[in-house]
Amino acid sequence: MMNKILIGGLCMISIAAMGQTAQKPFIRLVDPLRETNTVRNARQFISGSTCKDCVLTVNGSSIKVYETGGFAAELNLLPGDND
Repeated sequence: MMNKILIGGLCMISIAAMGQTAQKPFIRLVDPLRETNTVRNARQFISGSTCKDCVLTVNGSSIKVYETGGFAAELNLLPGDND
């Protein structure tokens, strides 16, 4: 069974800067690299970096942002397009 992950459509990714931050909020994805991916397993991961003081949510769930600004999250996809 194939699952397709569409970054930008699949995940409602949001960031918010808390308090005073020297960095402008951003998200840089490391994995997956492409905007559209066809995968064989429902269990997938998304990882990247953001500003150290940002709060990150994926599909409404808070994701830990480490002191370096790095983050990683597990996604459980449904069969077919996940957008």
